[in-house]
Amino acid sequence: MKTKDPDDPRNAMRDLEWDNYYDSETRILHANWDEGFFSNCSTALWAVADLASEGIVPDQISMDRGWDKYCDRSQDRSLDLYPVFFQRNESLGEFVGRSVSARSWPGDHHRRYALTKIRDWKAFVDYWFTPSETVQKLERDISLRYQFEAGRTVGIFYRGTDKDSEVLISPVENYVELVKFFLKNKAKYRIFIQTDQWQVRERFKEVFGNRCFALEEMPVTRGKMGLHFLPDEELAMDRIRFGMQVLSVTRMLAKCDTLINCTGNMAWWAALYRGNTEKMYQFDENGRFADPKGRDFTRNPLKRVVRSTKDFFRF
Repeated sequence: MKTKDPDDPRNAMRDLEWDNYYDSETRILHANWDEGFFSNCSTALWAVADLASEGIVPDQISMDRGWDKYCDRSQDRSLDLYPVFFQRNESLGEFVGRSVSARSWPGDHHRRYALTKIRDWKAFVDYWFTPSETVQKLERDISLRYQFEAGRTVGIFYRGTDKDSEVLISPVENYVELVKFFLKNKAKYRIFIQTDQWQVRERFKEVFGNRCFALEEMPVTRGKMGLHFLPDEELAMDRIRFGMQVLSVTRMLAKCDTLINCTGNMAWWAALYRGNTEKMYQFDENGRFADPKGRDFTRNPLKRVVRSTKDFFRF
C-alpha cells in the first residue's frame, strides 16, 4: 500500500481514481496514471467523463505526474506531457459536459467494441485527445515513408507479450486466414501489421511478402514483457518519442479501410479514433471472433464461416 505524502498538493483535490485528481480552484484535471500509454489515456478519459456527468468541464488536462514510462522524470519531475502528445480540438467550439450512458470501467477495452458506446466516447476523444501538431507531423512523415494509403490497406493489430495474463489470445493463424480472405479480389491492397511480438510480425512477412509492411521504427520483442516495461537499453529509443510513435501508429490503424483488431487499451483507442466499428473485425477477450456488428462467428470453423455467410464481409 502506498504511503500518503502529507505534503502532496493532490491531497486537497478531488480523487477520481487511477491517480486522476481534479483541482476545483484551478479547474485542472491532473491525469497521472502510470502504465501503458493508452491505459493512461483511458483512465484520463474516464475521469473527464465522470466530471462531465456532473456538468463539470475542466479548463485543462495536465499529465504532470505519472507517465514515467514515456519520459524521464529524473530530468524534469513536473514535465506536463499533455501538450507533448495532445491538444484540445478548439474547432469543436465550447464543449458541453454530458454523461456517457455506460461508464467504461471496468471493461470496455476488453469487450466487443461494436457493443459499446463508441460514438458517445468519441465526442470526448475528439475534444480532449486530438494529437498535438508534433504528433500529427510524425504521423504524416511515417505515412509518406511507407507510402501508406489508408483506403487500400488492411490493418491488423495483434497484441502479444504479456496480454495473455488478462485475456485469451486467438492464435495468429486465425488472423492470417482472415487476411487471406480479405485480399481476394483486392490486388492493390496492402497489409499493415502492428504487433509487439517479433514472431507475429515475421509470420505475416513470411506469408504475405512484399504486400505486408510493419513500421520498423516500432520496437518488438521475442519475449513476454510488455514494451513499455522494457529497460531503456532494450527499448533503445527516447521514451517521449516512443509515446509519439505509439499514438501515431494507432491513428494509422484507425484509418485503415479494413481493421482486424484485438482487445486492450490500444485496440480500444484504435476503435475510438475510428469512430465506429464499420469494416472492423475483432478477436475478443475470449479469443472469439466478432463481425462489425458484434456478432459471434466462432461457433463454426473460420474458413467455413467466411465462405458461407453472405453478409459477413461488406466492402
